[in-house]
Amino acid sequence: VTQAGEQRNDNALQHTLLWCPPGEFAMGSPRGEKNRSTNETQVAVELTHGFWLGKHEVTQGGFTKVMGTSPWQGKKDVKEGANIAASYISHDDAVEFCRKFTTSERAAARLGEMDAYTLPSEAQWEYACRAGSDSNFCFGGGKQMLIEYAWYNENSNDTTHPVGKK
Repeated sequence: VTQAGEQRNDNALQHTLLWCPPGEFAMGSPRGEKNRSTNETQVAVELTHGFWLGKHEVTQGGFTKVMGTSPWQGKKDVKEGANIAASYISHDDAVEFCRKFTTSERAAARLGEMDAYTLPSEAQWEYACRAGSDSNFCFGGGKQMLIEYAWYNENSNDTTHPVGKK
């Protein structure tokens, strides 16, 4: 039995994955939530299968190892380094990264033939981000606590950062 939040990093990139068990949650925002958009009506969602989700962003080192490219090079406000989050990645590039990583992990017998690395669905992403909470943020606090948990426009200094620091 796999427990919520169980970690594994048994892949060539040693990218840590967290287990998200099946479950139900209210996707979207309640009517009274501050800064709620009109398209965020709450709906009941049931995820019938658990999934593994990356604990952190894919690093520049990991992306380059799999793809052989560095789309962030020469871009404004981007630090470079093996442990810096990969940036300037298109959706198509992210899908191709998952496809190539799946192929290499299957060839190395670290991933089963029926398993694959994929981008999370919108429901999977919100479910994982909520981490069992029904508040705006998984940590249960207001925006004043966000600085402890995430890089965003008010604390990022408009640049990329090493993964795992928030």
